[in-house]
Amino acid sequence: MSKKSVLVMGGTRFMGLTTVNRLIERGHDVTVFNRGTRGDILPAEVTQIRGDRDRAEDLAQLNDRGFDAVVDYSAYFPYQVTLLHETVRDIPALVHCSSSAVYAEEPVIPWPETNPLSPSRLWGQYSLNKLDGEAALREVRTSGSTAVLRPPYVLGPNNYNLREEFILNRILDDAEVLIPGDGQAAVQMYSTTQIAHSVVAMVESPPTGWEEYNVGCEWYLTLPGIVESAARVVGKPARSRVVGAGAFGTGLESFDATNILFPFPNAPLVEDVSKLARDGYLAPNETMDEMFAAALEDLLANPERRTWELSAAELAHGAVR
Repeated sequence: MSKKSVLVMGGTRFMGLTTVNRLIERGHDVTVFNRGTRGDILPAEVTQIRGDRDRAEDLAQLNDRGFDAVVDYSAYFPYQVTLLHETVRDIPALVHCSSSAVYAEEPVIPWPETNPLSPSRLWGQYSLNKLDGEAALREVRTSGSTAVLRPPYVLGPNNYNLREEFILNRILDDAEVLIPGDGQAAVQMYSTTQIAHSVVAMVESPPTGWEEYNVGCEWYLTLPGIVESAARVVGKPARSRVVGAGAFGTGLESFDATNILFPFPNAPLVEDVSKLARDGYLAPNETMDEMFAAALEDLLANPERRTWELSAAELAHGAVR
C-alpha cells in the first residue's frame, strides 16, 4: 500500500473524525479543511487549514498541494460542491458523502444503486440538497476517480443525531420508549467505524471513473428489534409501546428534529450492499448490540448527555417517566 496525501473536508466530528483517525492509523498524510471552531481535537499528525468552504478565496489555499484524494463530508448544499471543484484544481480521486435519502421510497427492499432517485417526503429539504449535490457533482466532476457514498442510518460515539442516546436514556431511566406506526419497517445501519473503513479503502484503491455505492451492514432490524438490542446492552428490560400515527408518530410527513417520538421512522430503508462487497470496500460486520455498547460507553462518559426531557410528541401520546 502506497502512502497517500489526503484532504478531508470537515473532519472534526462523527464520521469525519473517525475517518481522519483511521487514515492516520494507516500511515497516510492527512490535511483537514474546516473553520476551526471545534478546538484542538485532531491528532497531532494532521495538518489543519482553516477556512470557510463557502469562500473561493479560502478554498484557494488548497491548490497546488498535491493531494492524491479528497474526502468530502461537509458538502451540505449543491453550491458547495460546485465551488469546491471549480476552485480546487487536480483532484485525482474523490470520495463524496451523499445519503440514502436520495432514493425513491420503494416498498421492495433492498434498494440497489440503480433504484430510482426522487425527493423523499420523509427527509424533506435534506433529501433535495443531497439529490442536487449529486447532480452538481456530475456537472463539475468530469475526470478522475469519483466514489459517491449513500449511507443509511449512521451510528457511533458522539452522534450529533439523537439516535442511540435517545433510546438508551429512556431505558436507563425506566421511561417508556414509544414506537411509531406498527414498528415493522426494516431499517439498516452502518457505524462510523465502518464508514471510515470503507472510505479509507476507496482512498487506498480508488474505483475507476464514477461509481455510486450503498454503504451499510448486510443485516437489518425492525424498530422493536432496535429497542430490544439497546435493552440487552443496558441489561434491563425496555418499557416499549407502539403508538401509530404514521412514520414518525407525530402525524407529520417529514422529519422534525425538534420533536422526536422515536429516532427512526417506521419506513423501509435497506440498501443492497453487494456492489460494495464485490469491489472490496465492505467493512467487517458490526452487530446492533456492538453499536449500542459503544454508544452506551460514550454516553456514560459524558454525564451531561444523561439529562433529557420527554418530547412534545411523546407527551402527546401519554409517555411517562
